[in-house]
Amino acid sequence: MNFGLLPGKKRWPRSWKKKVAEGATLVYLDEVGFAMNGVRRQTWSTRGVTPLVTLPANWEKLSTIGAITSGGQFLQNTKVGAIQSGNVVHFFQHLLRHIQGDIVVGGVLRKLLPSAK
Repeated sequence: MNFGLLPGKKRWPRSWKKKVAEGATLVYLDEVGFAMNGVRRQTWSTRGVTPLVTLPANWEKLSTIGAITSGGQFLQNTKVGAIQSGNVVHFFQHLLRHIQGDIVVGGVLRKLLPSAK
């Protein structure tokens, strides 16, 4: 299935503009993970002795999936651990409960926004 894409092309379907013009809501979504481990920037010790720095070994991770709509709504879901396919399905069900009418998923924000270099 190519969902309206031209063969061999990686770009938006031709019909998304038409669907938005007919009243569909454009949704941009992305997910992000946050590592909860600490960072120690500096320490001290007596001269000639290498400082020994200990940090708690906590590799706990929080993940958030969120969406911004063309109407200005912001919807998000945060969970402990990594986002998996079942979580994405649950999030789309959440979107369908809160957004009336048709939805056009526009893409991932990090690919649409200019990079901060």
